[in-house]
Amino acid sequence: MLRIRRRNHSQHGLTTFLAGAVALFFASVPAGAYGPVVLAKMTSSTLKLAPASLRGVLSSYQKYVDQGVKDTVDKEGRQPGPVLVSALQEEIVKMAELAKGQAPFEEVSYRFGRVAALAFLLNDPLRDSSDPRIVAIRDDYSSYMERKLPKMPVVFDGYDNPEMSGDADVYFQQRFKGEQRYRDALLFCYYPAGKAVSSQTFDDRSNAFAVVETIASHAVSDAAKMWFYIWKEMDGDVSATPFYKPEPKNK
Repeated sequence: MLRIRRRNHSQHGLTTFLAGAVALFFASVPAGAYGPVVLAKMTSSTLKLAPASLRGVLSSYQKYVDQGVKDTVDKEGRQPGPVLVSALQEEIVKMAELAKGQAPFEEVSYRFGRVAALAFLLNDPLRDSSDPRIVAIRDDYSSYMERKLPKMPVVFDGYDNPEMSGDADVYFQQRFKGEQRYRDALLFCYYPAGKAVSSQTFDDRSNAFAVVETIASHAVSDAAKMWFYIWKEMDGDVSATPFYKPEPKNK
């Protein structure tokens, strides 16, 4: 079970019960810190946070969403941050064009999967690094994430912390500021005396555990906000969106 809650809003609870079986689409995904179980769970959590109208569409075309995630991670999982941001900005523009052209739902759903994957990758601290120590721990940390993520809640940032206003570069500059901090925290755990140790030696009070919760929460929050922004720009109904409180209309 992967739980979602709104940061600093404990009175609201949204519990996500995830399917026990992971979609076969994710079975061979190689990507930084994200293994197939983690990608499937983050995608499901993003879907739970989507506006009800969008969630209904994407749930009906789930296999296209999953394929969009898989293809994007397969092809772009090692790209540097600026390249991923540029790709995400292109998707924002492309989605608006698809709406005008009344594109088939299969293509729209695939593109939403692609947007989610790009947001996930932009939060992966092990994705873009030439440090051989980071490269050496990727597989082990991916396994660690898959073991630990089901035990922890995903905390949703909310729609204004930071706000997504259509400029992906401006938005993700906020996330980039924390990348090295997360890498340093992981290196501290993996190389306590200059020699690598396994994640099997970590306990649930370690920095590594905290990094799992933080990057998963940021990844899901960012994907959810990207979906919300795009759906709204496509004139989709956002009134029934978890944790969203629209501004009151002027009387």
